[in-house]
Amino acid sequence: MIILKILCLIFWLLIVPGCMGLLCFSFLEKRHRTPGAALIAGYMLQFGLVELIGIPIVIYVVYNGFSTFVYLLTPVFLLLGGLGALLFFRGRKRAAGIWQRRQRPGRIVSGYEPGRKSFVGIVSGAGTVSNVYGVYKGVLRRG
Repeated sequence: MIILKILCLIFWLLIVPGCMGLLCFSFLEKRHRTPGAALIAGYMLQFGLVELIGIPIVIYVVYNGFSTFVYLLTPVFLLLGGLGALLFFRGRKRAAGIWQRRQRPGRIVSGYEPGRKSFVGIVSGAGTVSNVYGVYKGVLRRG
């Protein structure tokens, strides 16, 4: 029973918001299409839907308002999550940024701008090239 509850938590807190966030990928630049951006966009979409559905229920439903809220909100979340996953995996070429930006841990990656010194950084499993290069440009190149 505990394993089922843990799987439900993973489903409702990670998978559904992540799939809902995939709906917003057409509004993002390719470099911002990451799993974290999908999760944050999904949570923001969920917060907006909670407000749109929850406020009229609080105002107009006298008894069993929370049950009504759950019965209305659950299918909406599932529908938008399924739609986001369907559109993303169906048109993967358009939203391919989530798969292309990953580097292997420990791989040496070079970022080069013409007219400047080249920068070589070792990318760890937790960092990305853009983070390392941003620190390089912002801190080390002052002066």
